[in-house]
Amino acid sequence: MKVDPTHGIEGRLHVLERIAKIFRGADTFEALHMDDRKRIAGTTGKKLERSDGVTWRWFGAMRRNSSFATLVNNRPARFSQALECIPFAGPVTLEDYERYVKKFKAAFVNTPKSGGLATGTRLLAMKRPDQFVCVDGPNRKGICADFGQAPTTLSLANYWQRVIEPMRQTSWWLHPRPLDTIERRIWDCRAAMLDAIHYDPKEKSNKRGAG
Repeated sequence: MKVDPTHGIEGRLHVLERIAKIFRGADTFEALHMDDRKRIAGTTGKKLERSDGVTWRWFGAMRRNSSFATLVNNRPARFSQALECIPFAGPVTLEDYERYVKKFKAAFVNTPKSGGLATGTRLLAMKRPDQFVCVDGPNRKGICADFGQAPTTLSLANYWQRVIEPMRQTSWWLHPRPLDTIERRIWDCRAAMLDAIHYDPKEKSNKRGAG
């Protein structure tokens, strides 16, 4: 995996490893402190990031979806229920994913904006970075090109078939867990770390995290 000149590998791994510790700090997403939910969801502001010394918005900045940010802060119960459909370890099945999507979308009842590919896959990638990659504006074209898919039609409805299934057939996905420390850390987060390869800052105009 090549080093991304915009955001380094080590910094990205630090975010994912810190978030893994946050998840372990409570039984559910809903039970976490609001700031921790914001860290996971990518809805942190600059003040919190300066205080932490961590760019939590790597892997997708989601504050542009104001409905998502508000729900994370004030009504996280349904996001919590959705995330509980995804196991912390072991295989994740299509049925697990479909249950997650149903509950995730149900969170956006009577909200100005709905949840989409970016916000939905952000939460998935943070809980299981070995299984999911957050797909949003700056990486959508690259990821879709990698898997031979059209970026304009990718959605939560077909993300599993168009991204997850072909990803699981790749040689790097099937490669045994490495012995080298850094390579092993990357392997443990290998799906989410696709963002390090495909992130294109020129695509910021696509309103990263808007969906």
